Amino acid sequence: MLKSGHARGKQRWLCRRCRYEFTRPDGYSAPDEVKQAAVTLYGFGLSLNAVGRLLRSGAQSVMRWVCAYGDRNSRSRRSSRCRSSRLTRCGTICSARRTGSGSEKPMTGRRTG
Repeated sequence: MLKSGHARGKQRWLCRRCRYEFTRPDGYSAPDEVKQAAVTLYGFGLSLNAVGRLLRSGAQSVMRWVCAYGDRNSRSRRSSRCRSSRLTRCGTICSARRTGSGSEKPMTGRRTG
C-alpha cells in the first residue's frame, strides 16, 4: 500500500499489486474480540510478531492494543499486582516509549560526545 494524495480531507491509498485507489471508511478498526485475543496471547508469552502473524495484523498494532489494555487496567487497579509480568513490562516499555528516545537514558537537549 502506498499513500496516494488526499480526497476531501482524507488520505487516499494505492495498492501496489492491482493499482486500485481507495479511501478507508470512517471507523476502520479491528474488532474488540481481536484486540482482546491479542492481549491474551501476548500475556501467555507469544511475541508481538507472533501474535500479529496469528491475527493477521501488524506487531505495532498489537503493541498499541496491549499498551492500551495495560494503561486502562493499571489505573483501575493501582494497589493490586498485574497477573502477567509481561503486561507489567509492556506498561514500562510503553511509558518509556512515550517519554524517551527508546534508550534507558532520559532525553536531554544537549549532545554528548
